[in-house]
Amino acid sequence: MKRIFSDYWPLVAAVVSLWLAVGCFLIISLKGTDGHLVYALDDAYIHMAMAKNIALHGVWGVTRYGFSSTSSSPLWLLLLTACYYAFGVNGATPFVLNVVFATAVCTAAFVVLKKSGVGKIRLLVCLFAITFLTPLPTLIFGGMEHAMHAFLAVAFLYASTSALAKSTPAGKDYAAVIGLSPLMTLARYEGIFLVAVVAALLLFKKKLPAAFLVLAAGALPLIVLGFISTSQGWYFLPNSIMLKIDRSGPYEFGYKMLLNLYGLGKITGASHIMMLILGSLAAFALAVKKYRCVWHPAVIMPAIFVPAAFLHMQYCRTGHFYRYEAYLVTLGLVTLGAALPAAALKTVRAQLKRASLAYYSAVALLLAFGALPLCTRAGVAFLYTPRATVNIYEQQYQMGLFLKEFYTGEVVAANDVGAINYLADIECLDLFGLATMEVAEAKIHDCFDTREIATIAEARGADIAVVYKDWYASSGGLPPEWPFIGSWRITRNFVCASPEVQFYAVAAEEQFELLHNLVDFSERLPETVEQGGPIVGPAGRSYRARRSAPPVNPRPR
Repeated sequence: MKRIFSDYWPLVAAVVSLWLAVGCFLIISLKGTDGHLVYALDDAYIHMAMAKNIALHGVWGVTRYGFSSTSSSPLWLLLLTACYYAFGVNGATPFVLNVVFATAVCTAAFVVLKKSGVGKIRLLVCLFAITFLTPLPTLIFGGMEHAMHAFLAVAFLYASTSALAKSTPAGKDYAAVIGLSPLMTLARYEGIFLVAVVAALLLFKKKLPAAFLVLAAGALPLIVLGFISTSQGWYFLPNSIMLKIDRSGPYEFGYKMLLNLYGLGKITGASHIMMLILGSLAAFALAVKKYRCVWHPAVIMPAIFVPAAFLHMQYCRTGHFYRYEAYLVTLGLVTLGAALPAAALKTVRAQLKRASLAYYSAVALLLAFGALPLCTRAGVAFLYTPRATVNIYEQQYQMGLFLKEFYTGEVVAANDVGAINYLADIECLDLFGLATMEVAEAKIHDCFDTREIATIAEARGADIAVVYKDWYASSGGLPPEWPFIGSWRITRNFVCASPEVQFYAVAAEEQFELLHNLVDFSERLPETVEQGGPIVGPAGRSYRARRSAPPVNPRPR
């Protein structure tokens, strides 16, 4: 037992610190959400709603009323669905799965670094960096697939490096890479970048059959899903990808998007990714100089990471609660920890012994400058993660509870469609376009305007709308014939797209009932939510504070 602890104490320390951080976040979050486990992103509830509908109704969709190609992580969706089949639909499943995968990230990184000959102290530093700079606790409360994606990326990096480093790899080495390829792309579509880079390296090594199998294994699931989607009248790629493609200026959709190297500009704008790329390039140069071999693991890891990072920056986004590039941060830190050869570090130490104080200071400043973007990013994430869960509870979660109580089975127009469809059983008209094909088509063909919004809502028979009105200013605004009934506003907003959500009666006959329902539900709103519009009395107080206010008579059903 003592020998085991001696070997594994860096991993134990990292995992315990991860769990302690998650525990602290959970305690703080629950205090602000009235004891409810709430995720920091509404997007998490999109997968939960889809998994619920698959498990209970056999429908691959955000609602149970029809198919929707909304998820860019089919593997996470299927895993949630399996858990819902086994244990019933519940809100804790994404949290538990994320804790498991975050722990697996630490374990996989430990294995890779240990096999790379990293000493225990440096191993501990690397594991703490991976845990808190990714940052894994924030990914757990994001409630989405990104911890799983990071784990699979580390496993794929290790398997690929092992296969490429061997002069005569065994069949099982290639089998591991081929087997992980579809999991990479099913975890997130941008997993194809890592798969493509490894296939290119295999091709460069003249391993043509292996390169073809790796690329085919990664692409095949996406092709199958694409054909299923088109057979249902949707796009080949999920709407969550199609709607994020900027088709203007240098991001013009089509062949020009493949040729323009605007990824370089995006890298300079994402300093944390730029530092990881520069550090990996330095590790690559040191490893080549030391080993005089292209196919050494210390050379291969940065050779995989740097092109994959560039491809991601070229075609995908960063930001949005630290999640899109989380796997790149993990991979970059693993690459830096494993690829810097011990001999090179010894050379640096030898130079430092002969160096002046000015040289020491310059090296220290350089290291601090490189680490600053990652540390700043992680610090902000830790500061605001619990706050983000409270934001979602105050806004999207309350919207879901409101619609569940008053609008079950009715058609509701919305632009945040996660929590409302997980908590309530409604026919959802998604005015953002993730779950409604007519809206997506109108946006992609640049004809989404006030008139089109009114036409789609009328065709769908929408009763009410729960939306951010500011989102539609560039489209000409919401239809003027929709009566504004009320609003909810949150303070100290960090993660919600807008601090204020507005309620509209799309069907004219709904306005009095919607007003009555908002007044009724105001008793159950958190005290931190400010109400506006007709549901606020002349003195500026909500009906919750004006219990003597006369009730509004709802229309008979």
